[in-house]
Amino acid sequence: MPTVINSHLLTCRKDIPAWLKACGYGRLAEVGVREGDHLKTWADPTVRLLIGVDLWANDGVLSHNDKSFSQERMDEMFNSLRRWGDAQTFDVQLLRGPSARMAECICREELDFVYIDADHTYEAVKADIAAWWPKVRVGGTIGGHDYVKRTLPNGVSFGVIQAVTEFAAGLGLTEPVWNTGGRPDQGKDHYASWFVTKTQ
Repeated sequence: MPTVINSHLLTCRKDIPAWLKACGYGRLAEVGVREGDHLKTWADPTVRLLIGVDLWANDGVLSHNDKSFSQERMDEMFNSLRRWGDAQTFDVQLLRGPSARMAECICREELDFVYIDADHTYEAVKADIAAWWPKVRVGGTIGGHDYVKRTLPNGVSFGVIQAVTEFAAGLGLTEPVWNTGGRPDQGKDHYASWFVTKTQ
């Protein structure tokens, strides 16, 4: 039994927009959006709320800005995405700041879906899951990107698998966490995504 509803629709990250629609999910958040390219693919007439969360800051922490974008570039990303959001017919909210702290702006069980793709270190992913899981309603889903073992050229090591595995164990899940890679070290989706649906 997979830990996510309609799992047969999820074979890679590009499947997420169609999967969201099939699930009837309309209150959505992405944590870690940069330019918002992925977030924008979720735009649909059925969406009621779309939240984008990012630090958009060159604060010197490599895991916050692994592409070494300048602050000017970060500001351009934020402003461009804000203009896009202002032009939508549904509610778009951009929360600029540390992702775990930004979760405090959201009511408990307000969201259908949260996708975590921010700082990929173990400590950060663990903190994001802890902060955002309570914001997901029963029947909703939490997930995230880069469910892989990887160390970036700048030395940042991904801790997504460890953080998600511990999270699943804490929930008492006995089946593997659904991920689009099949296996963390070998699968069809090179930068796999993971998903867990809240059942209670």
